[in-house]
Amino acid sequence: MNPEMQKKIDDILGRVKEQSSLLPVNELGLVRKITCSDTERKIRVEMEGPGDSRACICAGLVGDMLRQGVERDLQKEFEKEFAGFRVEFA
Repeated sequence: MNPEMQKKIDDILGRVKEQSSLLPVNELGLVRKITCSDTERKIRVEMEGPGDSRACICAGLVGDMLRQGVERDLQKEFEKEFAGFRVEFA
């Protein structure tokens, strides 16, 4: 990945915050991997999942809601910074 793209990605991960803690995504370790393809005009964001060892169903639901909020905010920022790219989450 070229340095300009990497800087944009790092900036996005630093400014998008998880809304309940107000901590940036890059401090929470929610993103496992990001791949970019100029030829396909695609960005793929691999998120860390909540795992199967949830203490209760309520904790799982809250974790899923928090993740969805982060994904929505990341989607908006990636589309703004990388106009014309398709953003996928895994």
